[in-house]
Amino acid sequence: MLSGIDVDTALQRIGVAHDFDYRKSQADSNIMFLHRHLEDGEIYFLTNQRPHAEVTEATFRVDGKIPEIWRAETGSVEPASYRTEGGRTIVTLKLAPYEAYFVAFRKNATATAVTVPSISSTTLSKLDAGWSLTFQAGRGAPTIPLTTNVGSGTSSCAGAPRAGSSWAARPVSPNGVLARIRSRSH
Repeated sequence: MLSGIDVDTALQRIGVAHDFDYRKSQADSNIMFLHRHLEDGEIYFLTNQRPHAEVTEATFRVDGKIPEIWRAETGSVEPASYRTEGGRTIVTLKLAPYEAYFVAFRKNATATAVTVPSISSTTLSKLDAGWSLTFQAGRGAPTIPLTTNVGSGTSSCAGAPRAGSSWAARPVSPNGVLARIRSRSH
């Protein structure tokens, strides 16, 4: 029995590592967690309790499993960069202000470290005038062009596209272009 010390110190003395820990990126960083054991792995619910973003490395008392980010609001599952050291998995995390998501460990890892490329975006063209959007026929999309006037905050499914410049998406499948956007002249 240990008395007169806090729980963290007591667990350290008997050789039990923290279940979850992270490197604070700011003095007031506060990422809270809940952990549940699953039949096929582990799941942690993380929540950023601050009005600023957190970019950090977090350590989980999990070994031999691949971390995934589960976003409840979108249903998306994303891979995460990680490495394993001393029976723990270290995961690079980015949490927006007050953001919460799950980190799940279900699939067996075949590597001790994985770096997931960061997603970046590039502006191909600006749609700074009114525009209309038409879809390739026969794919279940609307047959009437979707139109909007920039700045008005309104859109509709009426009217025909007018002459103007156009931009077409590159095919994402061998079946061809999925959508075409045309700027409308006023």
